[in-house]
Amino acid sequence: MEIKEIIELGKKLHSIPPLNFMNIFLRTKKVRSELSHSNILAYLLDHTEAHQAGSKYSDLFIEIVNKRLKPDKQLPLQSWEVYRESQNIDILMINKTNNIAIIIENKVDAIDQEKQLERYYRAIHTDANYNVQLIYLTLLGDSPSAESLGALSLSQVLCISYIGEIKTWIEMCMDTYKGNEESYFGLKHYLESIIVMTENEKIQKEIRDIVFEKKGIDFDIHRSIEKAGMRYCHYMFFEKLKAEFKKHKICFEETSNGLLNDIINQDEYGLFLPLVNNKMKFGISFENDDSKSDLYLGVFNTSDQRSAKEKDKYFIELFNKSKKYKKWEWIKTEWWYLVVYSQDVENLDSYKNIKDGTIKHWEQWATEAAPVFMQEYNELKEYLTL
Repeated sequence: MEIKEIIELGKKLHSIPPLNFMNIFLRTKKVRSELSHSNILAYLLDHTEAHQAGSKYSDLFIEIVNKRLKPDKQLPLQSWEVYRESQNIDILMINKTNNIAIIIENKVDAIDQEKQLERYYRAIHTDANYNVQLIYLTLLGDSPSAESLGALSLSQVLCISYIGEIKTWIEMCMDTYKGNEESYFGLKHYLESIIVMTENEKIQKEIRDIVFEKKGIDFDIHRSIEKAGMRYCHYMFFEKLKAEFKKHKICFEETSNGLLNDIINQDEYGLFLPLVNNKMKFGISFENDDSKSDLYLGVFNTSDQRSAKEKDKYFIELFNKSKKYKKWEWIKTEWWYLVVYSQDVENLDSYKNIKDGTIKHWEQWATEAAPVFMQEYNELKEYLTL
């Protein structure tokens, strides 16, 4: 597979809309919970529930379904009773007036069971004597397996998807309730969760299809792209951080080769803020090797002409006076003297959660972390002037 193809697919994943930080569905990490989705769908379809929409939601759903059915199979509006897990059926809708039942089998990260659809069909059609419309709901509109169909034919099942019919239905429901803020935003948040879930699944499927079409991917290439991608996230992190520093009139420097060049070609790179008439600097840097990528803060010497022994003595005496800086790690190299890794800095321990984040996540974290960096820098400046 061409490297450019992999990168383009990665960009598609990053193009998924960012999460709404107030979206309860997304924040409770129930986006791919089949049980949660079945509960929400049944709630909206049930005209007796507290949403106060009456049969408007269910009517819109039936209208969407009818567009996929033949004229002689059209379903009536209204008069639907809705049941959850009746005879193990995810969602069962009964219209006693017209003697019709809708069986909705909802599949989110679940596999088909043996003769599952056949059993449900027989329970409602043969035993309860209702005419049955089977609906098989998946993220992307997949068909049920032959094992699940049993003696049924695929023509007896209407396959619908979250990315298609359900998304359209929720959008239509939102249009009917623009004047009701609570209902509108509840539906909007659910729609956002559907988009995140289905768009991600769509792109992942596309990636799987291409990988198999191209007969695999070399893992050395994959790892190399992953590492390069992480460095680009670091670059965008620093660009956002520079913007925050400029906003607060904080002076900073890059290395003589430039930050971008160092990120591409070196294993250590970062930004540096002047201390003590520029004889020392405060650094915010990344250290990369094959096993890790760590963020650390530190102090290093720039223009001290004393011998290494004299400098060591000076710095040890200087920073050992502080309980805080005594806990930092001494690094005896040509430049660095004192460092602390992000996991040991209060309010920076969230770095461990961002390592596998998207570019947008890294930019957001730069904005959140900037005040912490500035506080550490100002405290250090104050300490050195005492």
